[in-house]
Amino acid sequence: VIELDQDEVISTMIAVKDLDSEEDFLVFVTKKGLIKRSALSNFNRINRNGKIAIKFRDDDELIAVRLTDGEKHILIGTAQASLIRFKETDVRAMSRIAAGVKGIRLRDGDEV
Repeated sequence: VIELDQDEVISTMIAVKDLDSEEDFLVFVTKKGLIKRSALSNFNRINRNGKIAIKFRDDDELIAVRLTDGEKHILIGTAQASLIRFKETDVRAMSRIAAGVKGIRLRDGDEV
């Protein structure tokens, strides 16, 4: 059981076999085009209060989280039909509480 604040929701659940894996990663993408890659081992000890997985900026929200082996290609698409593809390794691994980096440049009014 994890305690959630009133404004928090669970958006993704991922089953994993080995939380201590140094070779697996979680890749997060937000509505504002940020991407974050974090080693799965950063989440190996989750207490009752949970763990912060990504720090959001104003008016941003999580769009997707995927478990990867560190060697995948990432595709990010937007509502206005922009698309970018790059190697996962192009995004450096970050700490649990990092906000991430710009994954795709958005036009005015666009979102992932």
